[in-house]
Amino acid sequence: MIDRPVADVWNVIADLARTPEWRTTVTSVEPPETLAVGAEFDAATRVLGRTWSWRLRITAVAVGEHLAYEVVQGMVDILVDLRLEDVDGGCRFTFTGTSHPTNPLARLLDWAGAWQLRREMDGQVSNLKKLVEATEH
Repeated sequence: MIDRPVADVWNVIADLARTPEWRTTVTSVEPPETLAVGAEFDAATRVLGRTWSWRLRITAVAVGEHLAYEVVQGMVDILVDLRLEDVDGGCRFTFTGTSHPTNPLARLLDWAGAWQLRREMDGQVSNLKKLVEATEH
């Protein structure tokens, strides 16, 4: 639970350039001009001691409720799903990711990357909570 209104949390997650502020594995994001289904953008992550480049496409946008994007060019097909829900003036934030490796090397990387991501996921949500709750309004 994040002790801020949904709109405050949305303002952070919808500003994709701010993703490295709370997602520890993301090193950079070049956001699309508009946050719209079909818009593509580039990002880089640091996983397993290596930097990986990705091309992503936004698959869902419901302002204040839902943002999802998928990898369209990269080693592993990944879908990131971010959902927000108003709960007693605060925000329940749900962050899920699913992946579908496309070859044997990708399967190995997927397994190792998924292990690292699971280990860091709670920390990433905690980082978002601290970031949003520390913002003055």
